[in-house]
Amino acid sequence: MNALTTARRLTLTTYEELKKTISVEAVYLLSDSEIVLNWLKNEDTSKVIGHKREDCATRGLRAEELHEHIWWKGPEFLSKEQKDWPEETRLFEVPLETADVLQISVQKEDTPLFNVDRFSSMSKLGKTVTYVLKFLNRATRNLPDATKDRITKAIGMEKENEATTPI
Repeated sequence: MNALTTARRLTLTTYEELKKTISVEAVYLLSDSEIVLNWLKNEDTSKVIGHKREDCATRGLRAEELHEHIWWKGPEFLSKEQKDWPEETRLFEVPLETADVLQISVQKEDTPLFNVDRFSSMSKLGKTVTYVLKFLNRATRNLPDATKDRITKAIGMEKENEATTPI
């Protein structure tokens, strides 16, 4: 329950920032914890209902299993459209009297990576861009190529060597 509370707080903070620049339609907080989902769904929270087999925190994992575990990517259905999700996902809204409900979805808009008006000179902008791109390069160094490609496409930089191109 603490994890879902933390997720709700982080989601709300993120939503408050996102709504300043983009239109947000819906947000989904997903959990595989039957306990938490049933506590949210029912007002009677006195019952505890076992854990799911995917909950490696309670059953443990070997090091080689952890590398490719579901926790890193989530269940496979999350990468599909919501209409293609399995019926057992059991989406439901939490009653307002028991918890805060926030639904957000993001419509993709082309927004600049940097607000150039915030920089007093092109030199400072260039240094900031270089710093951010170096950080991204280091942060993604050990990621699979597919993940790196998604990140570079998301920020509009198709080639890694563009980070070294002078402005």
